[in-house]
Amino acid sequence: MDEDKIAMAYNNVALTYAREGNYLKARAWLSILPEDKKSIFNVGKLEGDIKKLVENMSAKLEAQYWQYAGASLWNTINKICSL
Repeated sequence: MDEDKIAMAYNNVALTYAREGNYLKARAWLSILPEDKKSIFNVGKLEGDIKKLVENMSAKLEAQYWQYAGASLWNTINKICSL
């Protein structure tokens, strides 16, 4: 497949997550092809929403890490810290 079409597909998935309010998942999809013009544009659109989300999450001691595994699959790790 043409890389432009692949980038468009990733951006469409990211925008779907963004519309649902899952800004970090959207950001993860946009990070697959970070040099793509559409990805750069959409990351810029999400920056304010992500900043607000992170500020609200600062009181929680929970984290989720994502790593792209290929073929639309992700490895995730959830970490909950206790005081």
